[in-house]
Amino acid sequence: VGQTLGARAIVATAEKLGIGKLTNIGLRDENAGSLPVGWPLLPADIANLTLGQKGVSATPLQVALMASAIANGGILHVPRLVAELRTNDGVVVRTFTPDAGQRVMKPSTAQKMQQMMRQCVSQGTGMAAAGIEGGSAGKTGTAETGRTTPEGMPINNAWFVGFAPGTPGQEPSLCMAILIEDGQSGSVTAAPLFAEILAAFVALKE
Repeated sequence: VGQTLGARAIVATAEKLGIGKLTNIGLRDENAGSLPVGWPLLPADIANLTLGQKGVSATPLQVALMASAIANGGILHVPRLVAELRTNDGVVVRTFTPDAGQRVMKPSTAQKMQQMMRQCVSQGTGMAAAGIEGGSAGKTGTAETGRTTPEGMPINNAWFVGFAPGTPGQEPSLCMAILIEDGQSGSVTAAPLFAEILAAFVALKE
């Protein structure tokens, strides 16, 4: 697929989704992530690019934003740290409204991505992230670091990114990215943690 699309199209889409640029959330030491530079890329480089390697790096916030754009039907919003300001007695004195968002993919593309993320949780590597009413949707990831243990075993970072509820027709209320450094694999460590945090979130809302 990557060879068919080409490196420039892949990088352009990643840029639209916010990779390689700051999110404007206002954090002083925020990392912009990175995308490959220098053209042309060799076929092997393009293959690695499609896997998120070859000069690609992203923060958990950026990965969560990508998933939220998919959950929102292809609309990417600028993240906010604060929803509202209240006095000590609970009176709301200021509300920060979400931005209008920017379309970064066609609704049909977002729907296909939602379906694949649901399948990952229902019958794929993300099954450990399921378990709440309404289900969830997401994707596991096991990122190579290039480092090894003293015994020579590879050290990988474990990822899971997803949203819930994941049932078609229900509006997602939570999107979350889990990154566990030296976490073995996304399916073993990150996906179960997603489910645990999601269950706690649901309990707080009840």
